[in-house]
Amino acid sequence: MILASLEVSIFAAFGTLTFAYTAQPPLKAALVSMVLAGFAFGLRNVLMEAFALNIVSATFFVAFLAGFGGLASARILRVPAEVISLPSVIPMIPGLFAYQTILSFEAFYKNENPALAMQYMVAMVKNLLNTSFITLALAIGIVFSLFVFYEQSFMMTRSTKHDKHSFWQFWRFRF
Repeated sequence: MILASLEVSIFAAFGTLTFAYTAQPPLKAALVSMVLAGFAFGLRNVLMEAFALNIVSATFFVAFLAGFGGLASARILRVPAEVISLPSVIPMIPGLFAYQTILSFEAFYKNENPALAMQYMVAMVKNLLNTSFITLALAIGIVFSLFVFYEQSFMMTRSTKHDKHSFWQFWRFRF
């Protein structure tokens, strides 16, 4: 299980690097995003396999960690947190479920047998809900970390001598 998670983590990291390359971030930010994606994707697999979490809960948890990791590393690299966080969750986009939704819809539409059509409809709705909830979990997980550390997200690109608050005071955030 660990070896399989490590293997998919490496592929997720390289997928993130190629996506990050299209946005042309600094090389250090792309490499940090790559490492963060490998860690998040591997952790999601471990959470689903070892702890029997469903894919939506595991995706939300690792998206929150990716957002928090993006915030922490963005401060050091002086780049916006989104430059690191967003590419790191790209490999977790549920493309397979979306593809299966389209296939089930096509099979439902072309089928004339009512019993078989009902099975395709159930598969279509199930895959559509999986796609929607996983995508929402990714978005909410990243945005939630930015909301929790709202003041810090604005200070990522400023120099530390001009900041009102130190990076280590982010635990005392205000709403």
